[in-house]
Amino acid sequence: MVKITLNNNLNLKIEAKTEYLLGLRDYFVEFVPGYRFMQKYKSGIWDGTVCLFDSLRRELPYGLFVDLLKFHKKNYKEVKISIDDNVKNLFKNKYDLNISYNLKYKPFYYQKECVEAALNYTKGIIKSPTSSGKSLIISYIIDNLKCITEKQLIIVPTINLVEQFYADMIDYGISGDIGRIHADLKEYDRPIVISTWQSMIKTPSTINEFDTVIVDETHTVKGIELRKLLKSAVRPIWRFGFTGTLPSNRLDLLNIKSYIGPIIKQIDGADLAKKGFISKCNIKILTINHNINFDGSYNDVKELVFNQHYRLELIKRVIDIIGNNNVLILVGLVEKEGELLKDYLEKVLPDKTVVFLSGKDKVTVREEWREEFKNRNDIILIATYGIYQMGINIPPLKYLIFASPFKSEIRILQSIGRTLRKHASKIDGSYIIDIVDRAPYIYLHAKKRYSFYKKEKFNIEKVDIDLNNINSFIF
Repeated sequence: MVKITLNNNLNLKIEAKTEYLLGLRDYFVEFVPGYRFMQKYKSGIWDGTVCLFDSLRRELPYGLFVDLLKFHKKNYKEVKISIDDNVKNLFKNKYDLNISYNLKYKPFYYQKECVEAALNYTKGIIKSPTSSGKSLIISYIIDNLKCITEKQLIIVPTINLVEQFYADMIDYGISGDIGRIHADLKEYDRPIVISTWQSMIKTPSTINEFDTVIVDETHTVKGIELRKLLKSAVRPIWRFGFTGTLPSNRLDLLNIKSYIGPIIKQIDGADLAKKGFISKCNIKILTINHNINFDGSYNDVKELVFNQHYRLELIKRVIDIIGNNNVLILVGLVEKEGELLKDYLEKVLPDKTVVFLSGKDKVTVREEWREEFKNRNDIILIATYGIYQMGINIPPLKYLIFASPFKSEIRILQSIGRTLRKHASKIDGSYIIDIVDRAPYIYLHAKKRYSFYKKEKFNIEKVDIDLNNINSFIF
C-alpha cells in the first residue's frame, strides 16, 4: 500500500515500503548541468546530483504529483495507492466561476482555451508561444479571479516587463488599482501587484499576502532564488506559470513544476503561425569559414572571432541589404561586443541612428528607445540578451541579428519571440540572421541552434559566406 497525503499545502507526504521510496528517490535524481566544472564536485564532496524527493521527510513538491503517478504506473501498478482527498482536490477549482470576457480586446480561440484551462484548475503551467498574447490571457485570469480573491501578484523577470505589463493591463481595461514593485517603486498595498522576482525576494514574507501568484516567463523559475520564493508561498491557492519556452533539461523542468504545478495547456507555435495568429519565422544562417588559426579557451576564441573585420563588415552589409528598416542586434558582452559594434557601425553607417542598451541603462531609457523603435525606420538597436531576450513588445520588429553566438535553447527561442508579433510590415514574416563561425567551440553552439530551429519548424536557409566577396550572398 502506498499512501499519499498533503503536508502544508506545498508538499506531498508519501508513506510506502523502503523499496518504493528508494525507487522514488532514484526517479527524481538528476545531474546538475555543468556539475563537472563545479568546485564541490571537483573536490569530491558532492556527486553532482540533486534529488527533488526528500527521502528523510518522505516529501515531494506538490507540483510533481503527476510525475509521481507516472512513476507509480510504470513501476508499481500492481501496488494499491491511496490518495487523500486533500491531494485530489489540490488542483481543482471549487468555485463556480462564470468566466467572462469583458476587457477591451476579445480573446482568440486559443487564448480562451488557456484562460479556461487555468480557471478549471487552481495550479499549473501554460505554454503558449511568444507573441501569442500571454499578457491578455493573464489579464483575463486576473479579472475573473477578482471576485473571489483579495490580492493578486504577477511576477516578471525584469523592470522593463513590470512597466510594459502595467501599461498593457491599463490598455486592456483592468479596473482597480494596479501596483508596481521594483527598484524605484514599492506599491505593495494594491489589489493587483506586478513585481520583479528580485524585489519580492528581498521581502519574501510579503508573498503570503496574496491569494494568487502568476509567474510570467516561468522558465526563469529554475533559478534557485525564485524557486525558494515560491517554496515559501504557503498561502496562495491560485498559482500559474506562463512561458513560450520550457527547458529540455529534465531537472530544470522538474524545478519549474515543483511549486507551480503540472503543464495544463500547450499551444503549438507552428500551428498559430500557419493560421496567421503570429508571424512566420525565417531563419537565415550565414556561415563564415575562417582562414585563421584559433587557440585558447572558449572566451578567447569568441573574442577573436567577434573582432574580425570581415565579420563586422558582414553585419554592416546585412544592414545595408535590409535597407529602410529597423534592426535589433543581440550581443552577450557590454564592452567587448556591444560598445565595439556600436563604434564600428556609427563610422560605417552615418545615416543610421545606432543605439546600444545594456543593464547599465535605466528602464526609462530602454522604454524610450522601445517606443522610438516602433515609430521610426532608421534605428540599429544593439542590446544585450539579458535585457531584450524576454517579453519586450515591439510589434514592428522584423529583422533580428544574432551577432554573438550562444547555445541556450531558451535564450535563442525567447529572443526570436521578439519578432513574432503580427504587424502590417511582416507579410512575408520575420527574419532572423544567425551569424555562424566555423571555429572551435562556437560551431558546436551553431549546430545546437540549428536543432532548435528545426524543432520549432521555422523556415531555414543556409548560406556560406565568401570572405573575399561578402556581397556574394543573396538576402
